[in-house]
Amino acid sequence: MAKGHWVRLETAAPSAFEKEDSVRRRIFAAAALSCMLAGAAPLAPALDIDFPSQSVRRLGQAELEARADLLVLEDGSRARGFALGEVVPLASEVWKLEARGRAASRVWADEALGEKLFSLYLVEGEPLSGKSGARPQVAAADASGWDLVVGTERFRGVESILVEGEALSEDGLEVWLAWEGVAELKAEIARFASEHGKKIKAVEVPNTQSKLLAVARAGGTLPDLVMIQSDYVPALAGGGLLQSVDYFRDPRLEAKGYDAFASGGKSWASPLYFDAQLVFYNRSLSGGDPPADWSLEDLVRRARAVKGRVKAPLSWNVYSAYWLVPFMSGFGKARLVEADGRVIVDDVP
Repeated sequence: MAKGHWVRLETAAPSAFEKEDSVRRRIFAAAALSCMLAGAAPLAPALDIDFPSQSVRRLGQAELEARADLLVLEDGSRARGFALGEVVPLASEVWKLEARGRAASRVWADEALGEKLFSLYLVEGEPLSGKSGARPQVAAADASGWDLVVGTERFRGVESILVEGEALSEDGLEVWLAWEGVAELKAEIARFASEHGKKIKAVEVPNTQSKLLAVARAGGTLPDLVMIQSDYVPALAGGGLLQSVDYFRDPRLEAKGYDAFASGGKSWASPLYFDAQLVFYNRSLSGGDPPADWSLEDLVRRARAVKGRVKAPLSWNVYSAYWLVPFMSGFGKARLVEADGRVIVDDVP
């Protein structure tokens, strides 16, 4: 058989693509492939935080979802999200906030914005439709799938947030901790410090009142933040060791929490948590478990029913302010300390 070779039969002039060298053909092919993939599978939404003196921070969908937790918003509704202050650089002042979406933008101008950043929230977009438990579906215009909540106003589909203000320059803060939960508080402080690029020293101090007074008398350096009990306030505030917190009271917290730390017409601490006291009872003597909505009157009635059968039908620690004061007030005592300075614990209201 005679040997030969094939000759391509061209019916049209070669295209510009065919005339280019192999490297350029590979580049063109890669570009075409990327365009095709982009059209077939949209990029995961992201949200940008822009603070002019800092580099732009991009929050990917995975990070946004990882931060989200259940929130109760100002209007009483619930949503999954987190405080804007968690992802904005710490600032001594913020005077402008601009939210930008695909089709709209919104500006808030307020010199007190810096104090409100942890009261503003990024939340998952509300579902347009779908079965309960399904992932929220967001309109095409709301590309990010996240909303910015400012008070009762909700900016939908936020894609970037511009924050204008002055970044916090202070560093090397010191916090004194006491009582239960110290390990958990230290872990949270470490997380917060790492998040914002700050150095924060958390120190466990068994009795913060004694330590504050001792350090102050010796002319030492006091901490920036300290945990105190409400009964520490008169001595510490009177000694000029505390700064009033009236200028940044959080309206979301119970007013009675601030009242517990009030002295001289000012509040000297922000409430961190409320404590609970336990009542122990003997089922065989008290007639079984009390109802969930039982009152002090129910407690007294049960105690009187066993009077004479036991040494003390009802008792509590009169040396502890956390028992004495609420129980005396709950039973109708108008004042704990009498006009002549005496404390009477066994009188009748």
